[in-house]
Amino acid sequence: RHLAARFKDHGAQSMVVVNGIGLDARPFTEAECSETKDIDAIFIGRHDPEKGVFDMVRIWAAVVRELPEAKLVTVGSCNPRINKKLTSLISSLGLTSNIIMAGTVEDSVKISLLKRSRICLFPSRVEEWGIVPQEALAAGLPVVCYDLPVFEENIKQCESVFTLPLGDIEGMARRVTELLSVGDLQRYAAAGPVFAGRFGWDAVAEREFRILTGDRADSSAVDSASGSGVEPHTGDGS
Repeated sequence: RHLAARFKDHGAQSMVVVNGIGLDARPFTEAECSETKDIDAIFIGRHDPEKGVFDMVRIWAAVVRELPEAKLVTVGSCNPRINKKLTSLISSLGLTSNIIMAGTVEDSVKISLLKRSRICLFPSRVEEWGIVPQEALAAGLPVVCYDLPVFEENIKQCESVFTLPLGDIEGMARRVTELLSVGDLQRYAAAGPVFAGRFGWDAVAEREFRILTGDRADSSAVDSASGSGVEPHTGDGS
């Protein structure tokens, strides 16, 4: 709905119908969980300010003040300019042994790292859907993220998702620290995969077919099946 509203703000006059994005959860749910959870938190995404990587480092600095041995692994591309600024910030905050930048990795490696992790830290500042939190849920991890509009539409209702106001670095750090201090995260390992299952491609494709054929009479059933919680938007670009 947030993206649909932006279309309207930019003058779109056509009818806009919102559908979710699919997720193949099987590689995440079927992969064996590591017996050793040697990664406290994982971040996955493009390493730039919009994805919150500088917030991420400051959040982790606050976590390390309480949990000095806490380890964060980051996965994703990073251009040379951002990499220089990021590594400089990590060094200046004394986090070189607490933050490991794995760079771009194969999907199998990403899934393995998720399975070795205890939580997913995702302080992205801009998302129109947010596939990474869903992948983390499918892998059985609780997710700590900013309270972006899109998460209200897809994952916020999951008990494994913890949202904080945009820019609340200390609040994010407190939540992460609380989760890591609990020790037993098994309840989230069960809830996440069940919730992520509602984003399967079959449900999304069924809804897309109904949109293309103009058969939206039973939109509530399609919304329920897709898990998007989104009603079709009709009228002047709404």
